[in-house]
Amino acid sequence: MNDEQTWGLTACGRSGGISIEVDESCSGEELYELALNTPTWSLRCRIESPDVVSRFLEFMTKGEEDTLRLGSISECPVEIQRDDEFPDRFFFVICAESGVVHLTLAGHEAVGQLTHTLEQVLKDL
Repeated sequence: MNDEQTWGLTACGRSGGISIEVDESCSGEELYELALNTPTWSLRCRIESPDVVSRFLEFMTKGEEDTLRLGSISECPVEIQRDDEFPDRFFFVICAESGVVHLTLAGHEAVGQLTHTLEQVLKDL
């Protein structure tokens, strides 16, 4: 992600301790980034378009898929994976050649806040 790039807020939402922002580049190439903040961790990744938000919400609410690619961080894929043990636990996975990072979102309340936040962002788009 280019620190010299100028960004503008396209959409945002917040529920409890979870917030999401979708930013759009203001100059040059049309780029989008999604920032997800929880009380214990934050994640910012490049997304292909704001349409990712509707796919993210569908993933969270319908439960038909096990994995959804959200975007990337410096060419490293960023995915959300549904836990196969607990229905209210999800892993945000960042893969690189040198290793893997797992960020966990767990609990009925946190999942509900994320879903509500995604709904707000979708209305904002």
